Amino acid sequence: MKRLLQIVILSLLLTSCSSIKLLQPTSTFTATTAPTNTPIPTSTVVPTPDLLAEYSSLVPQIPSGFEWKILPEKNLAVVIPNGWFFKEETRAELNLDGVYVTKENIDEVGRFSTGLSVFIFKDFKSNDEAEQFSQSMLTQHANLETTKEILEAWDYQSGISTIHHLRIRAEFANETEENKSKVIHYSASVANNSLYWAVFETPENLWEETTNNYGLVLDYIVVFGN
Repeated sequence: MKRLLQIVILSLLLTSCSSIKLLQPTSTFTATTAPTNTPIPTSTVVPTPDLLAEYSSLVPQIPSGFEWKILPEKNLAVVIPNGWFFKEETRAELNLDGVYVTKENIDEVGRFSTGLSVFIFKDFKSNDEAEQFSQSMLTQHANLETTKEILEAWDYQSGISTIHHLRIRAEFANETEENKSKVIHYSASVANNSLYWAVFETPENLWEETTNNYGLVLDYIVVFGN
């Protein structure tokens, strides 16, 4: 029951405050393996002391206009573009952490239209259990009432871990005009007996522009294994 509650609450968090209903899965989620090699650009950012120096060998170099946010207590690092906002929260009752990198200031407007959310589910007995949960999450989100089209689905092998990707087009009838049609990219990574569930979203008409300018936010989500 606790797992089901987490899926429902997380799905509500992922839809920019849209009201949605989870459907029963109509099929088992499958993905074809299609690894890609993303070129790593050279950084001109002056490294910040301490944390970045300690973790510099574990994260890719990034260009000017972006900076790393290292979260060692979460075994996570994310990229923040200049002018974007960072926020984190913990939901102790669900044993769930949330990390947000957003174009809009959540604290001021209470929501965002474009950005990254990373939710960390931490209470698994093993990585295998977390992997099973990741598959159920992918299936649930592929079958949401608001999911109108699956654009892509693939797996990427990174070392001994497999990262699952699902990109969909979603429609939210009760949303603001800007947010009625969105492209949402989900990725699921398992490490440290935890599921790192990442969601990158933007209005559909801004997807190409956003990923061209800020694609590093989606591409460079680093999970540190224990």
